[in-house]
Amino acid sequence: MEVAGLPRKVHITRTTLACLNGDYEVEEGHGHKRNSFLKAHNIETFFIVPSHQRKILPGLILSDIKAAKSMKFKTVCYLLVQLMQCRKMFKAEILFSNDMTCEDDDKLWATKHDPEMVRPTLEKTLSVLQLDYVDLYIIEIPMAFKPGDEIYPKDENGKWLYHKSNLCATWEALEACKDAGLVKSLGVSNFNRRQLELILNKPGLKHKPVSNQVECHPYFTQPKLLKFCQQRDIVIIAYSPLGTSRNPTWVNISSPPLLKDELLNALGKKYKKTAAQIVLRFNIQRGVVVIPKSFNPERIKENFQIFDFSLTEEEMKDIEALNKNVRFVEMLMWCDHPEYPFHDEY
Repeated sequence: MEVAGLPRKVHITRTTLACLNGDYEVEEGHGHKRNSFLKAHNIETFFIVPSHQRKILPGLILSDIKAAKSMKFKTVCYLLVQLMQCRKMFKAEILFSNDMTCEDDDKLWATKHDPEMVRPTLEKTLSVLQLDYVDLYIIEIPMAFKPGDEIYPKDENGKWLYHKSNLCATWEALEACKDAGLVKSLGVSNFNRRQLELILNKPGLKHKPVSNQVECHPYFTQPKLLKFCQQRDIVIIAYSPLGTSRNPTWVNISSPPLLKDELLNALGKKYKKTAAQIVLRFNIQRGVVVIPKSFNPERIKENFQIFDFSLTEEEMKDIEALNKNVRFVEMLMWCDHPEYPFHDEY
């Protein structure tokens, strides 16, 4: 997997394509017509063709991954999964070096909640990543979908195909994976208090969740959920800590953009920091882990430059007062699921 110059084109999946911005053209990959795995998973593929040979976007991604590695940044797992899958499926010349290591969490998706599917799903991920274990494995959402390989199962009328959730049974299967040495720690994501209590109060619980990954930022501070988790030694990990993108297909764009907030920018000016750095510092200072996403090396560096200053107690209270209970990632398309987590207060 050594980097050996820039290829004329790179074969990728739609998931990777959705992350890219740059000077390139896109061609249909038609990988599903040649590969049974892609056909079974209904995965479209594409070729990226650089408009200028020295400006190919995957080269920028490579740069970002290397920058992340040099700074011990630990949020490149899923990009690597996509790139490695591309290489394995098509023998494409994927641009990343063989000295890259993953130290990240991974996630159990909603179509894999059935206990008998948990370990094979994890083992498949480990095989793709060429790892013996992952540090953290989490249930991505508490809602179960129709079991199978289709990521977003729907019927012929476009209606979502749900499955009866049994979070305790899923958790027991995850505990077995930990006991087998396939994962160091177990966690959850998008769980409300009631769903966490299902796990915590499970008879015979062997390994409790160490983390709950949820949306958390100054416009959505989650004070009650944070207190509940901290009292039980469950770490809150904040996704979308900067307020996320403005993609109308899955984000509530009627909500005000967080990083344009007057107070946050005023504090940034005071400390010679960006509004984003103020936001990250706010959560770090209140005991919340943040996982900002960036493909820009300079912004990746900026995300780490938040440990040379502290917000005052009064400033922390002022930022907490910005809370509008604004949830950017609402998942409203699944709001009729019996285990939709956001109907509850917290």
